[in-house]
Amino acid sequence: MPDRDSDAASDPALHLLFKAMQDSPSPRLWVTGEQNQLPAGDVPVDLALTNRVDLADALRTRGVETILNDFDLTALSNVPQTIGLRVAKEKALTHHLINQAAHALPAGGLLWLCGNKQEGIKGYLQRTSRYLGCQPNIQRQAGMQLGEFTRPTTPAGGPLDDQNYASLQALDLDGSLWWTKPGIFGWRSIDSGSALLAAALNQVWPASASPPAQVLDLGCGYGYLAVSAAKRWPQASIVATDNNVAAVTACTTNLSPFGDRATARLADCGAGLQGPFDAILCNPPFHQGFGLQPDLHERFLCRSRELLAPQGHALFVVNQFLALERSAERHFKEIHIVDRTRSFKLVRLSNPKRA
Repeated sequence: MPDRDSDAASDPALHLLFKAMQDSPSPRLWVTGEQNQLPAGDVPVDLALTNRVDLADALRTRGVETILNDFDLTALSNVPQTIGLRVAKEKALTHHLINQAAHALPAGGLLWLCGNKQEGIKGYLQRTSRYLGCQPNIQRQAGMQLGEFTRPTTPAGGPLDDQNYASLQALDLDGSLWWTKPGIFGWRSIDSGSALLAAALNQVWPASASPPAQVLDLGCGYGYLAVSAAKRWPQASIVATDNNVAAVTACTTNLSPFGDRATARLADCGAGLQGPFDAILCNPPFHQGFGLQPDLHERFLCRSRELLAPQGHALFVVNQFLALERSAERHFKEIHIVDRTRSFKLVRLSNPKRA
């Protein structure tokens, strides 16, 4: 399993941002989410705000005061003099963070915005410049750009288009209504891998088999698999979990028609859950921010082994190029490929190995 701190340390854009923030006025706020991992060494900030429970826990362990919410900077009790942002994968989310920072900073406060050329940093700097009505000081380094904005008394333009990030959006994705929002994995579509897994529930648990009583959606996103399980097994108790505040909020809304038997919980890879679960459904991540991390599924395999009932089944859907079966051998005695497409494979894991 890779060292998550050392992976983060390889993000030069984040290090360029931190270097700039070191000598900036305090209080210094770092707003961070899916695009960042906690780097090794000092984090030169006084306060952090994140939507990820794993990052919040790690930052607090480092002694950094941290707010955990869905990027609502109005929750700040102290006015920051410096805000540092590394651009996110989702354009609407990055726009939301820039809009929030512009409101949170006082006149004369500093906004640092950093990213790589292929991440669209040039466009973000230009749009932020038009919004604030000021020109940034720009540093360029190895394909990266870092912009320093001094907030004027009154921004000259209108806020950037964040697709109403602050609110859940109702989208018709498969002939039915789903509540979702930017920043959640696959938020505007039904992920093909998740659709493959949902369609296979009838194969793994045919009508003649005893249905699972306890079901876990591990890494639930906006809740497509959890809702599919709740529909397939009307007597089952469904638990969905994700480390992203926005995902849990959306999943909770999508599970609301099923009442108390279906809940969504904020947790990092199922931390705090007791189990056992008769069925575990998982479409694990293999990207962390902009980077490919093909071994991320190892954490989900390990947790599934701990939470799965002895006679239960865990269903994992992953990209074809991921060697999930090889990793799963350390955790499960029975590994079976249920289905595959050109892009995905669905793997059933049974008989967990106990320590």
